[in-house]
Amino acid sequence: MKKCLKGLMTLTFVFALAAILVLPSQAATRKVKNQSFTSTISTAKKKAVTAKKGTQTVKLLGSSGFLKFKAPKTKTYTFTGYGVKKPSGEYSSYGYFYLMTVSGSGRYKYLKINNVKTKGGKNTALFINSYKNSTSGKKATRSLKTRSGSIKLKKGQTVYIYSWFTSKKTSYKLKIK
Repeated sequence: MKKCLKGLMTLTFVFALAAILVLPSQAATRKVKNQSFTSTISTAKKKAVTAKKGTQTVKLLGSSGFLKFKAPKTKTYTFTGYGVKKPSGEYSSYGYFYLMTVSGSGRYKYLKINNVKTKGGKNTALFINSYKNSTSGKKATRSLKTRSGSIKLKKGQTVYIYSWFTSKKTSYKLKIK
């Protein structure tokens, strides 16, 4: 009986270990409805899809849309966009994302585009693309395959991430750290 139980436990352990090693861990996918740019909070809030810390795939159902991220604690968060995938048949997909926070007071609140810290200094838009845009051999500075920006958020503060791309149904990875 002990040998049978021991053998069964060993077999269970082997299968569990194999599942961990063989099955790829999948990032969450966020499907974002098409939404034109707006600075109106109620419109963005209604359409925005919730993003979480970690890596997620963002699939735009149109060419643009909103995500929202609520800071779990006060700190500087880094938002990294990379891995742009263009729809089939398209040569490339080029776009950007903004990090927007609520500004103003009372009835006059609106979404403000923030300057974010990047390796190249401060910028409002983080431009990313699906191909190398520098054929001259010089380092590309405006639009890169990976872009990161940092912004300080207070606990409970929401940042709205507005994405826009030249091609409809573009997807990209978004890492929030």
